[in-house]
Amino acid sequence: MITCKNCGAENQDGAEFCATCGYDLLPTAEEVPPPLAEPEAEEPPGFDETLTDPMPESISFDDLPGEPEEIPTPPATPSLSQEMKYCTNCGTPNQAEAKFCSGCGSKFPDAVPAAMASIQESVDIAAEAAAAALASVSETPLDEEPPAMPVSEPKPLFPEANLVLVRGGGGEGLPFKLDKEENTVGRSEGTITFAEDPFLSPRHATLFFRDEKLFIRDEDSLNGVYMRAIAPVELSDGMRFRIGNQLFQVNMVSQYPPMKDLGDQREECRFLGTPLESTPPTLKISQIMMNGLLGSVIYPLNNVLTIGREGCDLSFPTDPYISGRHAQIKHNGPNWFLEDTGSRNGTFVQITEECPLKDGDNMFLGQQLFKIEMP
Repeated sequence: MITCKNCGAENQDGAEFCATCGYDLLPTAEEVPPPLAEPEAEEPPGFDETLTDPMPESISFDDLPGEPEEIPTPPATPSLSQEMKYCTNCGTPNQAEAKFCSGCGSKFPDAVPAAMASIQESVDIAAEAAAAALASVSETPLDEEPPAMPVSEPKPLFPEANLVLVRGGGGEGLPFKLDKEENTVGRSEGTITFAEDPFLSPRHATLFFRDEKLFIRDEDSLNGVYMRAIAPVELSDGMRFRIGNQLFQVNMVSQYPPMKDLGDQREECRFLGTPLESTPPTLKISQIMMNGLLGSVIYPLNNVLTIGREGCDLSFPTDPYISGRHAQIKHNGPNWFLEDTGSRNGTFVQITEECPLKDGDNMFLGQQLFKIEMP
């Protein structure tokens, strides 16, 4: 047996490397003893027969002096039935528990832990699945398009809405898509223009979206924005409204105003006129003519003032857009209200601030009558 000088393990005779630690068992150059010098040849002495003894007939080991020398037992050769492992580098057989090859010193791989074996098994399964997927792809005809992935349409930033021309300077029924956050209407500026309408300001009004709702805003135009009244509207000082082709303004008053250019007022004489009512007026309705001229002025003395084409307190028989009994102004407590009475063409009130819009709303901008459509 050869004892490893590194770890003290016993190795079989002839092993070049330790099976336990892989240490090189071959002696180094310093450890190899020098070769023995050959003795000089001498002349053999002459044969002297007198010095020889006769050969004994038998020799017994017991007659030899000293202890008999023990003959070393040769190392056991591993049997074929003994478990062995062979070096993959040089092919030398080694004991099953050997960590290094006794022939070349190569280290035997350690046993694979169970966790690593499980990982390797998972890798093998994934590799098989990838190979199967690749095979299925390769079997697909090249001219066959893969199935289209579903694509969700982006949500619009604001609701769909159209501004439809109902009546005006031609193009009745023409829709204008409100596809921007702000859509301006005017005679020469904005996204929707009507160059032939002299009553539109260059930048008249803006329709805009806020919080997914549609609004309209007057851009300080000369002739304003008029919305169709659906419910009774409370009147306030300076408010204007349109019925047919007629434009009116209301003012809150407490008495009749004095007239000018009636001649000299003399202390000894009073001016003769229509007798005054016991109850002073509280509302004045003024008709505004073209170019800003003042038309008829009425101070309602009853609780209801009717407006229509004929047979009303205010009648306009030549206006084709006014119904027979179009609207009325009612006194309710301290307040006055304007109410449409089911006319065909509607009653329109000027807005003074941003106004929300909904499907079906109508509005006048200059001479153009529009309708809101929100599918």
